[in-house]
Amino acid sequence: MTTTADSSSPQRSLDRRRVRRAQPSGGVRAALLVAAPILLLLLAITGWSYYQAYVVPLQQPVVRVNDTVFTMADYLERLRYLEAESQIYGRNLDYGVDPFQLLDDFRDTELIRQASPRLGVTVAEEEVTHALKERLNALPKEGEQTTPEELERNFQELFKQRLSQVNLSDAKYREVVRALTRRDKVRETLSIRVPAVAEQVHTLAIALSDEQGILDAQKRLEKGEDFGAIAKEKSVDEESRNNRGDLGWLPRRALEPAFDEVAFKLPTGGVSEPFWMKRSFWIVQVLGHDPARRVEGQAREKLKDRALEDWLEEERKQNRIERYFDSDRYEFVLSRLKEYRRPSQQGAQGQPRPDARG
Repeated sequence: MTTTADSSSPQRSLDRRRVRRAQPSGGVRAALLVAAPILLLLLAITGWSYYQAYVVPLQQPVVRVNDTVFTMADYLERLRYLEAESQIYGRNLDYGVDPFQLLDDFRDTELIRQASPRLGVTVAEEEVTHALKERLNALPKEGEQTTPEELERNFQELFKQRLSQVNLSDAKYREVVRALTRRDKVRETLSIRVPAVAEQVHTLAIALSDEQGILDAQKRLEKGEDFGAIAKEKSVDEESRNNRGDLGWLPRRALEPAFDEVAFKLPTGGVSEPFWMKRSFWIVQVLGHDPARRVEGQAREKLKDRALEDWLEEERKQNRIERYFDSDRYEFVLSRLKEYRRPSQQGAQGQPRPDARG
């Protein structure tokens, strides 16, 4: 016969006492009921503060081109990319200029993208891959004995390394290169606007950054020193420094209006007074005039750039463009960039210039 344990047995009583001791007392339960809402409130406040401080600003627009809107998140991602890629090529961003130039780049890149179908410009995936290989120096070199498999493996390794360096995904980096390729193709399409023949001047030039440099250069020129030697030693412009000041034959609008205003009025052999151009003071000497010279070489490339800029100016007037940027967003971007940088990068970055524009 089966027997049933009596509920009043010593073992059952011991179990009940253990259960009672395991349960919180009334006071503890009350404290927990009070603390739980407070803890949830604190967590909510912290989460809301983080959302307001970090998430909301990234959702705000910075540039609008018709129906396409670029947000602060897009802007910050691209600025991080520019910062990283600049380091790869051995330079630092100018934080008084480059962040604002990036806003213009967003605008113009989108104008080009939207207008490309109208111009008959497309960019195939193969073109993007070729541009990537060119960018990474992964194309076959003349006389190099390398199999296609080895070339592809080398490209993939270099590409993976570059993605790590610039903080972008495969798709995002390809889109950057696609936009650059599209811009080049539109530029070539617009090259029909470049004249075959134009009035040109052959000049030497020295670019100087301060008043003392100007005075020193002028004194040396007055003493009869060689213009090219001074340019090679003193010019802060890379092209003129590397070429001993020789800018070659240039048509009107190859450089800025200030250059045309000075150079085309000087007689052959004449040396100009200093004038402001491209964020420097310039002194030029005219070596020759030609009223109808064929436009070729670097002169033609410069006029292609001008044709693209003229076309973009037309597009800016015909499309809806809005820019949302102020000093608060500028400071937010700089602070986020600082947070993102690796410790090893901190000392390598230039400081924002005090005259940063909003």
